[in-house]
Amino acid sequence: MEHQPTHNLKLVVSNPTQVASGLAREHVFGISGGSIGSAGSDTWQLSSHRTGAVGGHAEVRFMDGVFCLIDRSGRTYINSGTQPVGRGRRARLKSGDTITIGRYQLKAEVLSGRRQDGTLPEEVEDATLVNVDEGELMRAEERELETVGDEPLHGLQPAPGETFSDDPLQAWSDPHGESQHADVAESRDRESLLADKPEWYASEGAVTDEYRENRDVAMGLPMRKGEGDRMSETTKPARRRETSDQSRQHISGAPLLRGMDTDLGFADSDEMRLFLEEAGQTLKATVEGLLALHQGEDSRHQALRTRLQPIEDNPLRLGEDYNETVQTLFASQRSPVHLSAPAAVSESLQSLHHHQLATQTAIREGLDAILHAFSPEALLRRFHGYRRGLKTDEDESNWAWEMYQHYYRELSSSRQQGFERLFQEVFEQAYDQQLRQLQRENLS
Repeated sequence: MEHQPTHNLKLVVSNPTQVASGLAREHVFGISGGSIGSAGSDTWQLSSHRTGAVGGHAEVRFMDGVFCLIDRSGRTYINSGTQPVGRGRRARLKSGDTITIGRYQLKAEVLSGRRQDGTLPEEVEDATLVNVDEGELMRAEERELETVGDEPLHGLQPAPGETFSDDPLQAWSDPHGESQHADVAESRDRESLLADKPEWYASEGAVTDEYRENRDVAMGLPMRKGEGDRMSETTKPARRRETSDQSRQHISGAPLLRGMDTDLGFADSDEMRLFLEEAGQTLKATVEGLLALHQGEDSRHQALRTRLQPIEDNPLRLGEDYNETVQTLFASQRSPVHLSAPAAVSESLQSLHHHQLATQTAIREGLDAILHAFSPEALLRRFHGYRRGLKTDEDESNWAWEMYQHYYRELSSSRQQGFERLFQEVFEQAYDQQLRQLQRENLS
């Protein structure tokens, strides 16, 4: 039967304890490829609960005989890279590569081989076990004789100054001579080792707290606040201790910079502390601003509340104050049916964008309706409806101008609100229609 090559890519979650969920921890992609993300339409669906994974995060594609990873979100990393692959860019995958998607660490393994048509690889029989000629049973003694061969080291010449003997007790019969041979061999080995030369020595360096902290984190060891190496504290100077404190400040800001998808340089811990404080103030201003927008809406329009969702799952729209909203957004025991903080902010900003587009469309429709109502043809038809009879020798143009003056005075009087009602009715209908159309397009 014809053999066909098989190509598969196996991805396994290497840190399942940090992204615990009920979803599959591994997936095998064929040559048809697929997508990786938190959406239900993704080939391999990952959890979106505080993992940083988004829908359509990345794509696996088989191209030119190799598997490639395409970054669809601009937040996909390969191995120890500090910069993402780049939105729309691809990287070739090989066995042993580590793909970082949010908090997920995916280990790649390329599976390739050949199989027969109609049979699975595990179903192929080993012909060497059954398709052999019959023969006599081989005795154990004969097998032992067959395996006996010459000592492979017998053909080597002895080292200079070394005596060779087949007697295993020779070393015990002449202890003095053996010690001399050992000293000569040791001195000869020492001369041949480059590591014994001073120029090959490594420079001495003290183990810092930053190294110990990174080591313990990598090994999964628990870290207690204020815990350190007592022996190193007694030997390292105060300046080195201050440097390690600054390193901790930089380590504390690393997750924030990774979440911001950027890289900033800081001269010392004071600059890092100022950056963290400003980042917190910026986040607070963002949340308070979105809360003010949602809570100060026009009661007639409810612009940012008009949604095609059966439940309100955005914490920014629940009508809570700032402290309660922050707890709902970032608490570890938050509701499973509430949007995460990035998704909630993105949806609110998208609703604001939809509101702006719908408002522009509604204003344009309202002005068009007013202009149409004030067109000469429309006004003249209306004025003829007011006319009770024709007067002899009456000028049509003078009559129309006189009727327009009466019409304008009535329109601008306090008892008339038709102008506002006309614009408002057309505006509301156009606004609602355009907003719902934008939301349907966003859901599709």
